[in-house]
Amino acid sequence: MSSYSQFSGAKSEKAAWLAVADALRRSDEQSEPDALLLAEWLEGRLDEAEAAPIEKWIARDPKAAHARIVDLRASLAEEAPTVPARLLLRLRAIAPRRASSGSSNVVRLWRRLPEVAALAAAIALGTFGAYGGYEMGMKAALAHEQSQSASLQVDPADDFILPQEDFFFD
Repeated sequence: MSSYSQFSGAKSEKAAWLAVADALRRSDEQSEPDALLLAEWLEGRLDEAEAAPIEKWIARDPKAAHARIVDLRASLAEEAPTVPARLLLRLRAIAPRRASSGSSNVVRLWRRLPEVAALAAAIALGTFGAYGGYEMGMKAALAHEQSQSASLQVDPADDFILPQEDFFFD
């Protein structure tokens, strides 16, 4: 295979990619912008780079752009649909209640007293339980040590009997 055929294939691939890029560019220019993007442009929240395609679209087809903008402004001016009262009642029943801002620290402490008491009881129970376990372990170890020492103790009269001839040396 010659090197020329390799280059001609590369040229045709490049031409194909350029054609795809050109088609994409034209489709971007011809399509109208997204409603949210157009709403942001109407509110002036887009920077120059983001606003440029929208302004090109308006310049290309001002009548269609004007109609689309009028429709968008009308839809934005409409009131939001009302929520049924039954649904509001259910949502309020589910939502956690907020404490009033005027409540004092004593009232808040009184409301949280069961939680605080349960926490204090758990800490006290854990502390006394740990101390009791430690003491039981120490007593068991002491009893074991005493039993070991009692088994090691021997009666001196039974174990250390030397006859008189072994006691004196020659």
